[in-house]
Amino acid sequence: MKTLAILAVGALCACVHASEVLDPKPGEVRVVAGFSTNSAARVYRDFPLAGGMEDVDGIEFDFRCDGLAAFSSFTLYFKSGNGWYLAKFAPEHNGKWTHMKIGKRAATDSEGKPSGWKDVTVFRVCGWRGTNRDAVIRIADIKTYKVDAKVVVLRTASDSSSGVWAGKVASTLSALGVASRQVSDSDLKDSDLKGIRFVTLPHNPRLTKGSADLLKGYVSGGGKLLVCYLLPKEVSGLIGVKNCGSFVPDSAANAIAGFLRTGSGLEGQPEFSPQGSWRAVRAEPLAGGEVVACWAGKDSGGQHRSLGVPALIRTPSGLYMSHIWCGGTSGAPLKLMQSIVGTLAPDLKGTMAEKAHDAERRLAEQRREAKRIGLKPGEWRGVWCHTPYGCDAEHDWEVSTRLMKENGYTDLIANLCWGGMAFYRSDVLPVSPEVEVNGDALDLCLAACRRNGIRLHVWKVCWRMNSKVSAKYRADMRAAGRTQVHFNGKDNKDWLCPSNPENQREEVETMLELARRGVDGVHFDYIRYPNADGCFCPGCRKRFEEKYGVNVEKWPAAIRKDADLAAKWHDFRCDNISKVVKEVAERLHGHSKVQISAAVFNMVDSCHNTVGQDWATWCRNGWLDFVCPMDYTKSADLFDGIVRHQMEVTGQVKVYPGIGLSCWPDDGENLRRLGEHIEIVRKLGLSGFTVFALGSRSLAAFPAFR
Repeated sequence: MKTLAILAVGALCACVHASEVLDPKPGEVRVVAGFSTNSAARVYRDFPLAGGMEDVDGIEFDFRCDGLAAFSSFTLYFKSGNGWYLAKFAPEHNGKWTHMKIGKRAATDSEGKPSGWKDVTVFRVCGWRGTNRDAVIRIADIKTYKVDAKVVVLRTASDSSSGVWAGKVASTLSALGVASRQVSDSDLKDSDLKGIRFVTLPHNPRLTKGSADLLKGYVSGGGKLLVCYLLPKEVSGLIGVKNCGSFVPDSAANAIAGFLRTGSGLEGQPEFSPQGSWRAVRAEPLAGGEVVACWAGKDSGGQHRSLGVPALIRTPSGLYMSHIWCGGTSGAPLKLMQSIVGTLAPDLKGTMAEKAHDAERRLAEQRREAKRIGLKPGEWRGVWCHTPYGCDAEHDWEVSTRLMKENGYTDLIANLCWGGMAFYRSDVLPVSPEVEVNGDALDLCLAACRRNGIRLHVWKVCWRMNSKVSAKYRADMRAAGRTQVHFNGKDNKDWLCPSNPENQREEVETMLELARRGVDGVHFDYIRYPNADGCFCPGCRKRFEEKYGVNVEKWPAAIRKDADLAAKWHDFRCDNISKVVKEVAERLHGHSKVQISAAVFNMVDSCHNTVGQDWATWCRNGWLDFVCPMDYTKSADLFDGIVRHQMEVTGQVKVYPGIGLSCWPDDGENLRRLGEHIEIVRKLGLSGFTVFALGSRSLAAFPAFR
């Protein structure tokens, strides 16, 4: 254990004085956020850390915030080499000391090029601006910690996505009571493997030679591996599996629904465990291996059927899973991982049984509380769904909407169109090839909603192109000057330019076309710029100069150096976005019963300048019928403060706050947190809420409140 020196370096603070506060802690550091008097996007404090973090599992500290409503979110940064590891955290209480214990597994994201945990030199605590209010952060007693790890989860230091999937595995292991340690492949050493029951490779496109050699020695000495998805040559030989190509479902009928037990299976393995994987490796076991699960789809009668693609293979060296582990801390997914751990490390069965007993007791407590909270008559209860043919391969629109109805949810916000792609037969947008195979998603969804008494709001992702848009379409958009250009001059191939008149027309006409199709509402999402770096294309320059009668010689640098130009630029970007919302409102309100709504950033005071989204003005002008701020924090107190401030700027427009059930840590506390957030909505006098998103976690949680 290391105690960090409480020494601030490089702090970005507001120019106000902290008032005297009660309950001081010895050696505490205070960070003052004076957001009422400055425009800073964040405040932070750096603490030097000697010796790196390769031999520890996380960091802990005491944290208190007086004025939590000033912030939208909090981030921990760990500086390593030429980059940073990032971990989100959310203090549960305002004005109270809270002990924060955050493992390296929570650092699922990165910036720049971090070079491993051994090179961590600085620990940063950062609070992001949420409102134009003041606050004081207090930090004390910072130290690292180490657990008695039984499993090593190996991350590829050079692959930023590796941390996400490493975190999914670690979360499920934690739910089983199995302590794990995350180690970067660039840091791995022989001592890390001493006493370790097995090593997991959750998403490892490559291995360093050193880590590959260490794993080879570990396996030759009797060590076991759990390898997921990717099979570099050296890993394929170690685990005893041959890569025979890829499987990508070509239709809804062949969509992957989950793991179907086959052969002798594993001890305790469920017959079926859901997981909506989108692709898999076609793998075959080498000598001594056997397939214990195949990927399953569903037949026309709703029964699971094998897709003929191995999903889980047992070998003398361990187990191979032909796609990533998507997570799961309850139900069949947890049972499946329990059977995997029990196979690789039989001595951990007792630990897992004890943890399961405690988890069931805690779940029973949460269910009783959820039943007390219940469903309020007349309440608007909405849920977003991100996939166009139902929430997953297990639940098409008929099943999804029936379950919504059974669980008291009234409104579905379904993502059926993006920039450059509609999952229905559109005269405005290019139509996805999936429509010919799977049918018109809008017709299917609307019919299911009508049968089950659910109101349908179609969710349009504005400006951002769907990942399945063809390379030719992207190239055509770029050639036509319709895509964005970053501040640094690089093309952004994924986003359409909001100042381009043709792009604006397409967004408006898409909403009007949807209204004509008989939906209950149209829902704007991504109705903004991606960040402050977009868009600086030649079209933006021309339109900006014409609007304000200026000639910007040093483009785009002058936009950020000249305060007057910067202010005009922020207004220009907001006007481009707002123009679309306004025109849709003018053409629908008074002429149609279709409601207009939007998913918006929760940072209402800052998103004008950061992403060009002036949604407070949309509300004041009555362009929206309701708004769904994306308030995706697990902290009830932070949620409370954010929503209170949003209510101050929305006027008569209804606010249905977005509750981020799918964004929280999947740690067994879903019912408690969902209940706390629902009670806050009711306490504040709001008439409804929106949950993100329809899927396995929400379908598991909703019945408890029925």
